[in-house]
Amino acid sequence: MKPLINRAGMEWSPSTAATLEFCPRQFWFEKIGAWNGWPGSKGLFGEGGKEGSKVAYLLKQLLAPRAWVGKLVHSTIEEFLKRYQANPVEILPLLTPKHMLAYARKRFETEWEASLNLNADSFLRDPKRHPRLDPHFFAIECDPVPLWATVATCIQNFAAQKLPELLQTSPSDWLDIEAVDQDGAPPSFLFEVENVPVRIYSVVDFSLRCHEGYLIVDWKTGRRDSLKAESHKLQLGTYVLYAKARWQAVPEEILVETAYLAEPHPHLRFHRRPGAEIEMHALKQNITKRILEMWSFFDDPRSCLAQKANFTPRPSQAKCLHCAYRGICEAAPRACRTLGRIEVHW
Repeated sequence: MKPLINRAGMEWSPSTAATLEFCPRQFWFEKIGAWNGWPGSKGLFGEGGKEGSKVAYLLKQLLAPRAWVGKLVHSTIEEFLKRYQANPVEILPLLTPKHMLAYARKRFETEWEASLNLNADSFLRDPKRHPRLDPHFFAIECDPVPLWATVATCIQNFAAQKLPELLQTSPSDWLDIEAVDQDGAPPSFLFEVENVPVRIYSVVDFSLRCHEGYLIVDWKTGRRDSLKAESHKLQLGTYVLYAKARWQAVPEEILVETAYLAEPHPHLRFHRRPGAEIEMHALKQNITKRILEMWSFFDDPRSCLAQKANFTPRPSQAKCLHCAYRGICEAAPRACRTLGRIEVHW
């Protein structure tokens, strides 16, 4: 088995850019500090202790409530669409809001209870196999009612508006449904920055062949937010580059769509844009600029050499309360710095 190599300095995605913009120190913990911290490894920057890579890896596996809601909605849609694609006649009667909500509700209750009552030793031994919600780990009150309300709203809106449209297409034309490669990684393509190839990851929720050529859809479990408009625009542009690389499509053959499944106003819920409207030169310049900014934090991005001190933190109580690494980050406000009720042993 080939040894794992950290290629964080030579990989990029819109979510990577968002993390770096939110807080460079969070990026360091996630991409570098947690590397080689999985069970059975020796770790890279300390054996245990508050700043050990094993602890950083453990914290990396925690799920924020909103991320968990998104994961649950995505996996519910994925489950029903894949089952329908494999056996349309048998599964069609089950493609109803009632059945989809029942499936999601069971998953919601099972995963919530498992996280709430998870044996600490099980989580410590294999945190990836036994995921835990951030507030449960940190012993913070968390009301499941609004979380379930978001899940239910998203699934109902999907079933009412998007599903009928998809059922008018042939399942044989469906291309990606939460696609991953043979190693479990999302699809990717190469992008050159100063003659250096960088791998860009593009997490495609759903894609299909259509009259124009190709349609790529991104499920969002939040409402439309003008503050995130630029980030979503960058993500859609990345999808166009992905389609060009994978299907050798030209922008005129590509449609990209953002589905805001929690948006209360139906006319604002789905935003579709032709790929031809995205200015390719400006998009590539934007991505190049962001990758160069990422490289500026590294001593050597190719070998992933980077000093923690280079990743200047941007602490605030509002930000740090939503960061999984608040318990081991010396820059976090004192009120945020906790490792929860359990004591971490490695």
